[in-house]
Amino acid sequence: MEKILQKIIDIRTNRGYSQELMASMLNISQATYYKIEKGITELTLKRLIQISTLLETPIEKIIGIDSDECNKKEVALDTDKQYEDHIKSLRDEIAFYRDTFHLVLNNKK
Repeated sequence: MEKILQKIIDIRTNRGYSQELMASMLNISQATYYKIEKGITELTLKRLIQISTLLETPIEKIIGIDSDECNKKEVALDTDKQYEDHIKSLRDEIAFYRDTFHLVLNNKK
């Protein structure tokens, strides 16, 4: 988990984003965001998706998984339809968070 949190910090700082900005975009306090980055508060999958979206960085890159390797492995879903529905749902969620991020970012300017 430490490697994931460090990767988030590295990407955030490389983009010039402060903890305050990230917290604002996530609708949490800066102290809460600090605790997430320090591993004091658990990084949930939902929060990881939100952070990944705000940083405009694939989750695979954050968690250190080679996406080509992931694509080679079988997906454990019952049917292709379920797989497609799941991907669409994730894409919709990512688009929502990205749009929200840009909206809030533009309002801050």
